[in-house]
Amino acid sequence: MGGFLTHEYRALRSGRWHRVALHGVAASVWALALLVAVPNVGAFAPSNPIRPAPPVAGPRQNSTVGCTLVNYTSTVDGFNLSYYECLPSGFSNSSAYPLAVFLHGISGTETAWQEGGYLTYYNDSWVPIASAWGYILLILNTRSGDGFFLNSPGTGPQEQDVWDAIHSEQSRHAVSGLYLFGSSMGTMGTYNLAGHNPGLFKGIGVVLSFSDYFEEYEYLLEARNQSYTGSLLAAIDNGTLPNQSATAERLWIELSTPRFAPQNFSGTPMYIVHGGADVESPNNVSLWPYQQANNTVLNSTCLSATSLGEPANCTQPLTVLHALSPSRYDFRYVYERDGMHTTDELNLSDMFAFWAGQAAPGVFWSTASGTPTNPPADLVNFATVPAGCGSIDFGGQSYGYGALASVPNGTYAVSATPCAGRSLSTLSSFGNATYSAATGSAHVTGSAVVIATFVATVPPRYDVNFTADPASCTPLEVNGSSIASGSTVSFLSGSYGIAAPACTAEQFANWSAVGGVEVAAPYQSSTSVIVGGNGAVTANYAAAKPPPPPPPDSYNVTIQVLPSDCGATVTLGGRLYADDAVVSLPPGAYVFGARACPGYAFRAWNFTGDIAINSSTGELNIAGPGELTAEYSANATVPPVANASAATAFGLPVVVVYLGVGAGIIAAAIGSAIVWRRRRGREPGDDASADR
Repeated sequence: MGGFLTHEYRALRSGRWHRVALHGVAASVWALALLVAVPNVGAFAPSNPIRPAPPVAGPRQNSTVGCTLVNYTSTVDGFNLSYYECLPSGFSNSSAYPLAVFLHGISGTETAWQEGGYLTYYNDSWVPIASAWGYILLILNTRSGDGFFLNSPGTGPQEQDVWDAIHSEQSRHAVSGLYLFGSSMGTMGTYNLAGHNPGLFKGIGVVLSFSDYFEEYEYLLEARNQSYTGSLLAAIDNGTLPNQSATAERLWIELSTPRFAPQNFSGTPMYIVHGGADVESPNNVSLWPYQQANNTVLNSTCLSATSLGEPANCTQPLTVLHALSPSRYDFRYVYERDGMHTTDELNLSDMFAFWAGQAAPGVFWSTASGTPTNPPADLVNFATVPAGCGSIDFGGQSYGYGALASVPNGTYAVSATPCAGRSLSTLSSFGNATYSAATGSAHVTGSAVVIATFVATVPPRYDVNFTADPASCTPLEVNGSSIASGSTVSFLSGSYGIAAPACTAEQFANWSAVGGVEVAAPYQSSTSVIVGGNGAVTANYAAAKPPPPPPPDSYNVTIQVLPSDCGATVTLGGRLYADDAVVSLPPGAYVFGARACPGYAFRAWNFTGDIAINSSTGELNIAGPGELTAEYSANATVPPVANASAATAFGLPVVVVYLGVGAGIIAAAIGSAIVWRRRRGREPGDDASADR
C-alpha cells in the first residue's frame, strides 16, 4: 500500500479534525516472497499496438523541480493543506490544460508533521513526462498518510480535500478536463471518486490496485497476518467492521466500486497496471483467491468475504462489458508478470498516450523496460447475455459468464446451452476471433471474447373456438370473461375455467370438444377446459322438460270398518267417520282412533297406500291417497266397551310413546273410554305410576 507504514491518532473536537499525537515510522517493509508463473490474463489485444518509449529513470523522492507548492484550506473544517502544482512546458494562462491529479499510497514520508499536510511519495520522473504531454500535474499533500481519500468518521473529510484541491487549481488556471490516477491506497480513492461520479473524469489510472476493500482486509489478516495494516483499513469507521456497523458496510462498499458497480465506469477510459509478484494487493490465485485485478478486468469471480458481511456478488469483468458495449467501456490493462508493489510499474507516458487516444485499448504484457506487448497466448473470454445465464461450449469445454481460456491459434467448435426459460438468439465474437454460424465454429488468431445472447422463450399460443347449441344460449363464461357463441380465444397451454349459462326453455346437456382441447367434466355446466393445441368447445343444450305438476292440496283416505256390521266409527283429525267414508286431507300427521263396537273387540289397524303410523308420535302420517281399516273380532267374553283406541291395537291397556324428554302421547283407559293427550311434563301432584 505504498511501502512504509505509519500510524497516527486523531480526535474530532467541536466538528474539526485535529492531530493528537504522531507515532514514529513503523519501518516494516513487506518482503516479496514469491515470484509466480503466468497467471490467468486475457481479453482482446490489437495486432499492432502503439508502444511508447519507457519513462526516463530518476530517483524516487519528493521533488519540487518544476513545481510550485500551493496552499489551500479545507471547506469542511478549515484545515490547512497543500499540493504541488507542476505546469507543462510553455504554459500560458491564456490556454486551458488537462489536469491530472495523483493520489498516493499509504505514505512513507510521515517522519515529521509539517503545516500543509504530509509530503507525498511519488516518482519525480513523472514531472517532465506530464509536462511533455501538456498536463498540469497535481500532487496532493494530505492531512494523513492513510485516509483512503474517503469522507469517513475515522479519517476525516479526505475525499472532500481532493475536491477542494481541484477547485483551488481551477480557480488558478483554466482546466480543459479532469484526469485522476493513484497507486496502492490511492487506487481506492481513484475508484471511489470516479466510480461515484460517472463521466466526470476523462480518464483514470490505477497501479497496484485494490478493487475489493472487504477481500483486501481479509487477505491482510488471514494470509499475511498484517493486523496492524488491517487496523488502518478498519480505521475508516474507528475500528468498526462492516458486519458490525451499517456505516462501515456502506463505506467499504463505496471503496469497492469495481467489484459491485463496474458499470459506473461507463464512458471513463481506464488505465490499469498490476504485477503477478505483488503480495500486498495480490494478482495471483496461488497467493490468495480474492482481490485479483484479473477478476476485475478479465474474468468473473463470485467469491466474497462472508465473514465480514460482504454482500454476495459476481464481478462483471471489463473485458465482457467492453465486448458488449465497446464505445462505453474502454480500458488498457498492462500486466507485469514479475511486477511487485512499486510505482516503477507505471509507464506514465503510456497512460497519457492511452488517454489521448494514441495507445490502443486491450490487454498487454509489460517487460522489465515497462514496454507493453501482446500477451504470449490467445486469451478467450466468455460472456452470456443476460449475465450468468447458461454457458458456452468451446472446443469441447463448457465456460460460464466471465470465464477465461488460454488457447493456441486455431478453429474451435462453439455452441451454447441456455438457462431455463430462454433460448439461444445469437453467437458472436469480439476481438481476434471470427465466428461462423454456418460451421458453428470460431477461428482464433489472438485474444478475443465469445458472446452468447439468450432471449426469453416465447411459449406457443393456441386458438380455441367456443360455441353454444343453440347459439341463443350465451354468453358463455371463458377464463372469467363473457363471450358470444362463435368467439375464438387465444391461450397458452394450460387449464382455464368455462361455464355455460342457464338458458330459457333449454337445459344444459354436456360439453363436447374437438382438436387439441378437452373438457375436465363434460356433464357439469361449470368446469375447465384443458388446452394443449388448437380446437373447439361446444356447450350443448336440450329442450327443457315440462315442470312436474304441483302436488295436490289434499289426498283421499278411505275409512273401512271390519266387519262392517259392527257399526263402529273411526276418529281422524278430530272428527268421526263411519265405514266407507272418504276423507280428503292435506298431507301431514293426524291423531286417530277407533270407537268401541258392542260385542266386538278391536284387533288391528290395516294401512294401504301412502299412509302409515309414525311410531314416535302414534299419529297417522298422510303422504298420499290410501285406505285406513279398523278391524274388530267378535268376542262374547269381553264386556262391551264404549270406545276402543289405538292403544288396544298394540294389545296394551295403556301405551305411552314419548316424543322427547318429558313429553309424549299417553293413551289411558279411563272407564270404558281411551283418552289421547299430549304430555308436556309432570305437573305437581301427578301420579308417577302414569309414566311407568
